[in-house]
Amino acid sequence: MKMLFAQENNFEWHGVSALSAILKREGFEVDIVCSPDVTEIVDAVEKYAPALVGFHTITGQQTFAVEACQAIKSRLPQVRTILGGPHATFFPRIIDRPGIDFVGINECDLPLTVLMRRLSEGGVTNNIPGIWAKDESGIHENAPGMFVSSLDELPDCDRELYLKYTGAYSNQFFLGRGCPFDCAFCFNVKSKEQFGKVKYTRYRSTDRVISEIQRGVEIGGLKYIKFGDDTFALNRKLLREFLPIYKEKIGLPFAASFRAELMDDDLAMLFKDAGCVFLGTGLECGDENRRGMILKKNVTNQQYLNSADSLKKAGIPIGTCNMLALPGETVEEGFQTIRMNIRMGVKMPWFSVFQPYPSTSLEDLSRSMLGVPQVDPEQFQADCHSQSLIKTDDARQLANLHKFALFCVVMPWIIPAVRLLIKLPPNPIYTMIHRLGHVYTFYYYNERNLWRTVRLGLSFELGKLHKVVASLRPLFRQLRRS
Repeated sequence: MKMLFAQENNFEWHGVSALSAILKREGFEVDIVCSPDVTEIVDAVEKYAPALVGFHTITGQQTFAVEACQAIKSRLPQVRTILGGPHATFFPRIIDRPGIDFVGINECDLPLTVLMRRLSEGGVTNNIPGIWAKDESGIHENAPGMFVSSLDELPDCDRELYLKYTGAYSNQFFLGRGCPFDCAFCFNVKSKEQFGKVKYTRYRSTDRVISEIQRGVEIGGLKYIKFGDDTFALNRKLLREFLPIYKEKIGLPFAASFRAELMDDDLAMLFKDAGCVFLGTGLECGDENRRGMILKKNVTNQQYLNSADSLKKAGIPIGTCNMLALPGETVEEGFQTIRMNIRMGVKMPWFSVFQPYPSTSLEDLSRSMLGVPQVDPEQFQADCHSQSLIKTDDARQLANLHKFALFCVVMPWIIPAVRLLIKLPPNPIYTMIHRLGHVYTFYYYNERNLWRTVRLGLSFELGKLHKVVASLRPLFRQLRRS
């Protein structure tokens, strides 16, 4: 019995790799196809002949998965389809759309294995906890279930799944899952609500993580490690056990993320001694009142500055994630975010344009404060690196500022000119400048490896070009027929 994962780009989703691993452990065959061309997706499905095709969905990019499911069903009606990921978890009613048989809610390691087993045995597939199902009798809304409390019960990720597309063994690893905080912009809030009273933040044992990294080094020749945990620095007791063993048995440079209020001189030196070469944190915005009241992230500016000082003493470069054009944010507040990055000595700032994602408190706030119309989650296609859905002059200028923001942090002397440039209408030149910022980010975050930077950048841009060409194919066919 086979399952095929399909996606629009070759971004390595950790969740997909985790699901592939557990399916393979249970004896199922698994593969993946990555293409922005729906026809190529369907061709791959026909060739591989899986029983089930799965799509990881995030809000704003789910329309590709819906379109692909409908195309698969049109040519291969016997193949079943399932959508998972954050969008499916927030909006399981996407199952109403034609072509979709199942929707996975929240973590689906165990529910997906049950579904595949029942498909292989001809069993009932409409009553599996954690999976909504659609059949001739209607839609079956099954509650989330099968929470994995002990992560050591799960196999290591399938690090070879994306290899044919990325050309490199995945170097991203996780100590655990979940986050105890309730930031208004984060998926974890909804996930915790669905699972109820469980120990949502969980960790793997040090031995399991170390052995997985060792295999990556031996098989994939890894030279640089990235830890993807939202809360890598949360469990200090675990870090005091893990990092010395990592230094002894792995000894490779690594990057991770942290919460600013948890960082101090001792922890920074522990990271440095273990080989840490980069740490990132979510600053979000420079106004601590807006950060706390609107984003529900109660970390003060002084705590960010203190954490940055600790990392400077240890000699660890710092990166930040930031949002511009938040509800009610002014242009001057946007520059305040840039100034905060400068004060922290940030080496790699990452900026996004805030989007009022459906079914979040921030969408409600955007509607009540600014009259932003309610959006249909199934039609939501916002891009966090283009323009704002908030139609005010401040938001328009802040979306323009986003294109220059990285350069304002690393070259503050350009700020007076940028203040004038952002008053102009959005244009392709600003987009190109932003793309150059992406090149800097890719280079800085990927081992200072120029070839890897070029390959990632070309993959990103050529993928978009491929999608444009694919969208024009029906027109070309019509012109040939006429």
